[in-house]
Order: sequence, then C-alpha cells, then structure tokens
Amino acid sequence: MNKRFVVLLAGVVAVMLVIGSAMAADKPKAKEAAKAQKTADLFIAIDTDKDGKISLAEYVAYTKDKVKGEKAFKVMDKNGDSYLVKEEVTITKLPKKATAAPKKAPAAK
Repeated sequence: MNKRFVVLLAGVVAVMLVIGSAMAADKPKAKEAAKAQKTADLFIAIDTDKDGKISLAEYVAYTKDKVKGEKAFKVMDKNGDSYLVKEEVTITKLPKKATAAPKKAPAAK
C-alpha cells in the first residue's frame, strides 16, 4: 500500500510540473498579446482622422511637445513616407499621453 501511494504521489507531482511549465510558457505569449493590443489601442487613439496611419501633425498633437514629437516621429518613420503605419509603431516608442506639468514643491524658508 505504501509503495502505491509513493508511485501515485510521484505521478501527481509529475503532472503538476508539466502543467506548471506549460502555464509558465504561456505567460510571455500573454504579455506579448497584451502589449500588441495596447499598441493597437494607442495607434487608434492617435490616428484621429481614422485613415489607418499617423501623420506628423497627429503625433505632435498627441505628444503635445513639438520638438520631442518630431524627433520621435522621424525615428519611427523607417521608410520616410511621413506617416506611421502599425508596423512602424511599437508601444515602447510611443510616449504616454501628455499630462499637466508636475507641481513644484514650495521653496524652503
């Protein structure tokens, strides 16, 4: 009876290890899918005229910083056609939506 229990326990542990490793392998895929969806959502938000591409004007309006916006746009516009298409855009290159400037701390007396 003891031997059967040990064999059964070993089988359960083996199955758990296989399931655990399969779940761990799915995490990078899930993160990549979430990143792709976030990029697609942001692309749609920046593409205000909904023509499937982002113009320099749309990008600068989104970033609210002409100098940095133009510089980043040129880096992403790999083919130099003055538009960004989904294939040229990655979430790591897109800025977060511009927000109000941070408040300055009061000066020490």
